[in-house]
Amino acid sequence: MEQLTRLADTIAETYVRELERVTGGNTVEYNGVSGQVVPHKLSSGLVDNVISAVREDADKEASAYKLLVRLIDIHGREYRITAHGVLVIESMLRNGLMNSNKRVVH
Repeated sequence: MEQLTRLADTIAETYVRELERVTGGNTVEYNGVSGQVVPHKLSSGLVDNVISAVREDADKEASAYKLLVRLIDIHGREYRITAHGVLVIESMLRNGLMNSNKRVVH
């Protein structure tokens, strides 16, 4: 599990680094709702999602690692998030922002 967590940490840090490089900060917005992308929270979400996705597999950790490794390109001078990785992370962020904006009606 430690290897899986380290990979998720690297993906999250790489995503936030690229986001800051492109936008100048770590804030994202969707439908008027904005929030900050925090690496340790993104990493935790990545691990939770892949573990949930492979819960039926015999070797959960290996299967989860295979899913996560597709999100990052580790070849080259510095790590880059793959196009697939950007789609996955942006989807997670949109879902998080939409869920954080729900009103409680009593």
